[in-house]
Amino acid sequence: MTGYFAFPPPSAPGSSTTSARTPFAAAGNTTIPTQQAKSDADSSSKLDDEAWAERLRLQEERRQKRLAYEQEQIRRAELDWVRAGGVLRNAQGRRDKARTELYRAEIRVLDEERAILDRWNVYEDRCRKLSTSDDYVTWSDIPWPVQQPPMNIEDFTSTAIADFLFAPLRVRGASGTRKDKLRQALLRWHPDKLSAVLSKVDDADQGRVLEGIHAVFRCLRELQDLEKNS
Repeated sequence: MTGYFAFPPPSAPGSSTTSARTPFAAAGNTTIPTQQAKSDADSSSKLDDEAWAERLRLQEERRQKRLAYEQEQIRRAELDWVRAGGVLRNAQGRRDKARTELYRAEIRVLDEERAILDRWNVYEDRCRKLSTSDDYVTWSDIPWPVQQPPMNIEDFTSTAIADFLFAPLRVRGASGTRKDKLRQALLRWHPDKLSAVLSKVDDADQGRVLEGIHAVFRCLRELQDLEKNS
């Protein structure tokens, strides 16, 4: 049988019937990216960059802390070695006299700072116990603010009290100021504040202790005046 093509009949002139052919359409659901989509992509990329940068920063921070810890452990070990009488050596294994002497100087400073803090802590502890204890006290039981235990009133001088009072400020990393130390000491050693302590002093030492309190307070006022004028 001979085949043939069938064509739709032509539209009559003036007819409103549209062609049966459909317009061309792209396959699938492909869409053209909008400005919003581009903005979202840029924002996502920026967040990824920031997250990566933060991760690198934290890694570097941990690395620096680890290095600092290791260096401090090495320094302490070397200090202990020099304190025990050892001599440090350089990378070539030779005696490093210069660095050893630096460590010896550091040890002297550390020992002095420890002694200062120990004296101050004992002083603060004795002051607390004095204010809370009901026991009778004598001259030697009073935590006088001088480095050496005073024997009499003449041992209380502005210089002696300043040496003791301001010594903790020489410790590296110490907080506070000379004015702070003076303010605290004036409150502590004001004669009116120590009436309860005086009531616990043995009768034989009452007059002597009272004179000592007034002498300390007088020296503190002198130091305060010097601070104001300096």
